[in-house]
Amino acid sequence: MSDTQIKSVALFFFFAFFDELKALELTSRTVKLVRKHSRDGSLDTNALIVKFAQKVLEKESRKHDPAPPPQDLTIFQIPDTMHLGYLHALRKRATLEEFSSLVWTRVLGMTETTVALGLGATIGTVRHRTSNALKSLGRAIPPEASP
Repeated sequence: MSDTQIKSVALFFFFAFFDELKALELTSRTVKLVRKHSRDGSLDTNALIVKFAQKVLEKESRKHDPAPPPQDLTIFQIPDTMHLGYLHALRKRATLEEFSSLVWTRVLGMTETTVALGLGATIGTVRHRTSNALKSLGRAIPPEASP
């Protein structure tokens, strides 16, 4: 796995829980799973990343709700233009699948095909989930904050 892929996994978990240390812990767990299963060649690395990150997210979500977005970040550097409060609202409103589809495709830039392979869904399902997440995100943004 490349550094860029590992950073994407860390950001995915940070956006899911808004906890830098938990994001690092879950990233480590996911990287181990991806490395272990990447030897069989059944899926490409990015699809494996999505697959195992989703499994770790589902398991961890049963134990922990996302914390409020932190005021000070020590590990991650997030642009000031990215409003974490909206992602926090989305995480609470959308299903895990919708949240994951949106973050992987729209925030972290993976293709819908890769996300579909990783989630074991069709491209149409990923598009539908992403669309639902975007609608939820739109409802979370107050009208005065929209361009």
